[in-house]
Amino acid sequence: MIAPAAKAAEQLELVTWALPSIPDTLFIPHAWTTYTGAIMSLVQEGLLGFGDDLGLENALADRWEEVDPTTIKYHLRGGVKFGDGSPLTADDIVATFKYHMNPDSTSQLASFYNSVATVEATAPDEVTVKLKAPNVQFAFTPAHMAGFVFKKEQLADKNIGTPEALPLGTGAYKLVEFVPTDRVILEARDDYSGPKPAVKRITFKAIPDRPARLLAMQQGEIDGTFDLAISDIDQWKALGNVDVVAAPSLGVYLLTLDHSAPPFDDIHVRRAVAYSVDRNGLVQALLKGNGEAATALNPPEIWSGVLPP
Repeated sequence: MIAPAAKAAEQLELVTWALPSIPDTLFIPHAWTTYTGAIMSLVQEGLLGFGDDLGLENALADRWEEVDPTTIKYHLRGGVKFGDGSPLTADDIVATFKYHMNPDSTSQLASFYNSVATVEATAPDEVTVKLKAPNVQFAFTPAHMAGFVFKKEQLADKNIGTPEALPLGTGAYKLVEFVPTDRVILEARDDYSGPKPAVKRITFKAIPDRPARLLAMQQGEIDGTFDLAISDIDQWKALGNVDVVAAPSLGVYLLTLDHSAPPFDDIHVRRAVAYSVDRNGLVQALLKGNGEAATALNPPEIWSGVLPP
C-alpha cells in the first residue's frame, strides 16, 4: 500500500513506512527475516542483483563469468564506496563470504555457501569463487540477502547490528538511527555511485496491530505499509487518496494428498477431488480476486529470468 508518489523529477523529503515489526538487530546474518531484508536492501548491495523479471543483473560487479563449471569470477565496478566514504575492495567481498562460511560466526545464511570451496581476491578488483562441485543455485546467492556485502573491518565488531555499530553498506542509503523493535531511520547518500535516491529520508516504524496501521494511514502518520491482510483490503481502499498495489507473491496455496493411502491411491478418486474444487471460486471468495488459480506447484513467475514464457 502506498500513498501518491511525487513527480518523477522530485526528491521527496521524507517517507514514513509502517512495518508489522522492527528487528532487534540489523545484522542480516543474525536476523534473516523479510523485514530486516526490506530495510537493509536500501543500505547494502551484493555483487549481483535481481531485475524486475527476477533475472540476474550486475550490481557491485560490472561483469562476471563462469570460467568453468566450478569457477566463477566477479569483476568489481569502480568508484563504489561504503556509507563512511571508504572504498569497496575485493577483500570486503572475500571477508563477507568467509564470515558466512565460518561455523563460529553462527550465520543463519551459512547454507547458501555450503557449495563454496574457496573464495579469494585474485586481483584488486576481482574475486574468484571455487565451488566444491557444479551448483547452478549458487549463481543467485550474491543477488539476495545472503550476498549483502559488509565492510571487512566491521565484521570483526561483535556489536555490529546494534545502535552503537550500525552496519555500513554500499547502497543508496545509510543508517542514521536504530531503536531496536521500534524504528529505523535512513538517509540518502550524496556520494552513492548509482541513481539518485527518490527519497531523502526514510523512517520505518513498527506498528504490529493491523487496525492501528490503518488508523495511522487515515490520520496521515504514515505514507504506506506492506503485507495487507486480504480481509482488510476493502477498508484500505475506502480511505481514498491511497493506492493499494497487488503483485505476485510467488506463493501457492494447495492441498496435497497421500497417494499411498486409500482412497487416494486411486487416480480416479484424486481426479474426482480435483474436478470438484472450484479453484477460481476460491480465489474470488478467499483472496477477493487477488490471485489466480494455480496450474502447477510453482507459479510461472518463479522461473522469470531463467526460462522463457
